[in-house]
Amino acid sequence: MSDGSGNGQLAGKVAVITGAASGMGLATAERFVAEGAKVVIADFNADAGRAAAEALGPSARFTRCDVSVEDDVAAAVALATDAFGRLDVMFNNAGIGGAFGPITELEVDHWDSTFAVLVRGVFLGTKHAARVLIGQGEGGSIINTASVAGLGGGAGPQAYSAAKAAVVNLTTTTALELAPHSIRVNAICPGVIFTPLMHGGDVDD
Repeated sequence: MSDGSGNGQLAGKVAVITGAASGMGLATAERFVAEGAKVVIADFNADAGRAAAEALGPSARFTRCDVSVEDDVAAAVALATDAFGRLDVMFNNAGIGGAFGPITELEVDHWDSTFAVLVRGVFLGTKHAARVLIGQGEGGSIINTASVAGLGGGAGPQAYSAAKAAVVNLTTTTALELAPHSIRVNAICPGVIFTPLMHGGDVDD
């Protein structure tokens, strides 16, 4: 692992990581910086996001980002190119636990808000990152956090599971679409990971 001097496996690379103020996103940001990358921490939690960027030093920037809002996502991608000159990796990681309860009792607004973060957020991150990556003409990587809950029944609540299944499918379709541009699109499908999201909050992964 690099000592942060820019000689690691990701030296010269620039990444935007959503939900990077805590949990999986923060761990990823820390590892990316350790491997020589520059990172944009895009997170709804401004206090935690600023603290994370400060702890990571000059290789990190923070922007408050609601991934369901297109202008916020576009601004996070723009910050990467403005601050660091390019984009190489987009990690669409932000998440919430979402709607929970019997299907007969779920509120439609809760269902919609679950899909807004978990699916629309991935769509918007992919859209705006792909625009930059195609324009650069050097390929790149888009990574989406899905879940084992999106691969079958019984691993999570209905709305969360359905949203993660949509992420898996969106990943497959965009991988085929963007392959001619040498842009890789992959999904990770974790099982239970003890992040703040696991402890009952609608917080970033």
